[in-house]
Amino acid sequence: METTDYTAANSLRANPIRILLVEDNSTNQEVATVLLCSHGYQVEVAENGEQAIQALQRNRYHLVLMDCMMPVMDGFEATRRLRRSDPLTLSPQIPIIALTACAQPEDRKRCLDAGMNDHVSKPIIEAELIGAIARALATGGSAFAAGDSNPGVEAPPVPDPVFDAADMLHHLAGNRNIAVVMLHRLLSDIPIRLRELGAALAGGQTSTAIREAHTIKGLAAGAGAPELWQTARRIELLCKDALLDQAAQEFPQLSAEVSRVLPEWEAFLAANQAR
Repeated sequence: METTDYTAANSLRANPIRILLVEDNSTNQEVATVLLCSHGYQVEVAENGEQAIQALQRNRYHLVLMDCMMPVMDGFEATRRLRRSDPLTLSPQIPIIALTACAQPEDRKRCLDAGMNDHVSKPIIEAELIGAIARALATGGSAFAAGDSNPGVEAPPVPDPVFDAADMLHHLAGNRNIAVVMLHRLLSDIPIRLRELGAALAGGQTSTAIREAHTIKGLAAGAGAPELWQTARRIELLCKDALLDQAAQEFPQLSAEVSRVLPEWEAFLAANQAR
């Protein structure tokens, strides 16, 4: 599958920085692309590590933003293969910044061991992402190994409200236009993810259940839905421990929380999309 070019039409750069965004979730793709293009970067998207390697064989980029958990080939394996030139690409030592909802110190070490240069936690905070990109471009990607980046600690979620618009806007630097784009995608994406997770739990498909719960967790965190985040996280952890029966018992709660937050997102859209 060809990468998708989202070059900002009004970029003022004569020679824009080219970034390869490797991300399987369409909502995260669109939000990150709008954010990066607003800073004048040229962005292309690959949906998994295999597509990323193929893109890097064909084209030259300045930097890669690499999601860690993806189907087909995850970000860790893709990075390891890039670093050992298997296969040879045009820029085997290109700076790679990890994008992951897992933000514990051991996750930072795993990124470093794979050959990544920096680490930005999801949900992405605009200033942190742009800062990490600036560091990587200025240092050739060495900031992570030097310990300059913040390894991050996953903050405990706020138990309520169902939708925290202020928290969502904080992660987007107050940009309501990006929030509108994101929530439009979420209204269609979250129900699909929920159905996929339910089917995976019912069918005993552990890896799919982990991936879908992880995706819902990340989307909920970025969209100001702390209760949805908490339940998706519990399900993800249970699936990782191969406790699918217990995870399935949590699924009705997750479904109920989706039903509660969707109207809140719709109300935000109604109040902001006409601006």
